[in-house]
Amino acid sequence: MENPPASTTTLARDDSLPPPKEVEARRSRTRSRRRGILRLVALSFAIDTVLLTLFWAVGSVSAAAVAAYGFAGVSSCALFLALDATGASDRAGDPYLTVPGMLLNSAIVLAAAILIPQVGVLLIMVLFLILAFGALRLSWHGAAGILAVLSVSVLAAVGLSGPALSLPLTSGAERVISGLWIVLVMGRCMVLGLYGARIRHELNQRNRDLKDTNAEVHRLATRDDLTGLLNRRSILQCVRDEMARHDRPDVPLGVALLDLDHFKTINDTHGHPTGDEVLRQFGLVVAREMRVSDRLGRFGGEEFLLLLNGVRSGADAVQVAERMRSAIARHPWGRVAPGLAVTASVGVAVAQPGDGVETLIARADQALYDAKHQGRNQTRLGDVTGQREELPRGPDAA
Repeated sequence: MENPPASTTTLARDDSLPPPKEVEARRSRTRSRRRGILRLVALSFAIDTVLLTLFWAVGSVSAAAVAAYGFAGVSSCALFLALDATGASDRAGDPYLTVPGMLLNSAIVLAAAILIPQVGVLLIMVLFLILAFGALRLSWHGAAGILAVLSVSVLAAVGLSGPALSLPLTSGAERVISGLWIVLVMGRCMVLGLYGARIRHELNQRNRDLKDTNAEVHRLATRDDLTGLLNRRSILQCVRDEMARHDRPDVPLGVALLDLDHFKTINDTHGHPTGDEVLRQFGLVVAREMRVSDRLGRFGGEEFLLLLNGVRSGADAVQVAERMRSAIARHPWGRVAPGLAVTASVGVAVAQPGDGVETLIARADQALYDAKHQGRNQTRLGDVTGQREELPRGPDAA
């Protein structure tokens, strides 16, 4: 039995999923930020442990209490470092494990406040840091839930400790260390504020980049690369939208098809780069003559479609189109290439009750065909009575 073709044995990649390299880069950024947060938590525990050591040095707390607090802090950081190393954090709903980290570290601080009540007030101050740090990554509901849990826990700790829960201010040394503790808490609050500001800056920059990217994607999807005008699909959508909005006899509209005369000869004589520049300047000339309500797009090749809003009659539409045709003929094309002259033929049609987009454009196209075959460099109005089928174009119509 023959092996099936490779195309039948290979699973197609789901295009809705981001590329593997992008996923890995995102995970790497998250892992780096997570380890940065873990370093800050470890530093905070280290600062508290050093301050408790100073209190032990002046006889305010026992060495066992200091060792127990330091060991608990090291164990907490080691646990989250292990979860990071094994990839468990990446698989969690919140890769930063914000809520588990807040609950575990708060439990350590509250337990220490109960066991070492003589410095309990200072330890409870550390909870402010934990809440502020967690709030950087929590939703309103998550923050409210954590606050409720910690509020109940603090009330219980205060109730259990009673009058023993205090701020050590008996000796001069205790007052200095207590003041230093408060200053360092304020300093860490400042660091958290700066960290939060950096996160907001990065988020704002990412939003700006995303906005710029979306704008570029929209431009590429709706604009012609060469001229910067609306592309065929976009200008047709403009016509459809306006016809849907203005499907009333008292708010008419029209279209004009503008085609460069002898454009193939321009390309053959002066080269395609010159032809491209002619198309660009052609679009600029017409755009300068447009009214505010008009819309212009490249319909294909050297043909452009102009949406004329608010034209009351065929004569009005022809007048607008003639102004543009005349401006094209007067433009100093010799600056583009010596001896270059450019003209355009224009076919105009005004929407009638019951017209569809195809019918309206076909009528303008027939008028353009007539303008080409009657000598070019002129404007013709589409016949609303005959509704003739479009005639095949000869090679000289280009």
